[in-house]
Amino acid sequence: MTTVYTYPPLQIKGKPMAAPRPRAVRQGNHARVYNPTEYTDYLNDAAAQLEEQWQAAGLAPIGGHIDCFISFVFPRPKSLMRKNSGCGRLPMPVKPDIDNLAKAALDACQRANIIKDDKTIFRLTVTKHYGTFDGVDMCENPHTGIYFTSTKKRQPLK
Repeated sequence: MTTVYTYPPLQIKGKPMAAPRPRAVRQGNHARVYNPTEYTDYLNDAAAQLEEQWQAAGLAPIGGHIDCFISFVFPRPKSLMRKNSGCGRLPMPVKPDIDNLAKAALDACQRANIIKDDKTIFRLTVTKHYGTFDGVDMCENPHTGIYFTSTKKRQPLK
């Protein structure tokens, strides 16, 4: 039987952002591909937040076969800020696409050196919701929660 190791939960504060399609421009006879500045800024900020949390835990990058759960929480639109709209989290069946959200979160994890490559993830579970509401105010700020388990024992940072 395989032993599974749980890692500390991670959180990216702020409204989640989906990975956009790369842009291309022509330069002479060549094309240059780049990501929009807004996305690059988001990745840098998210990676800095994750790296700070990971260093505080004092762990080396995750190895082995990785199981990942990612939860995206968005602010509720005004149309869902009524008392009869429900108090808990509500599913978010609109854009952005869930696969692009997951790509952005995993890219930030790679930049923060938490995982070496997202190809080592064998199972990915992703949810996107509107945050909780108490009938008057939002109770939950927008964020991304990331949870890892792995078959490789947690290693301290050297």
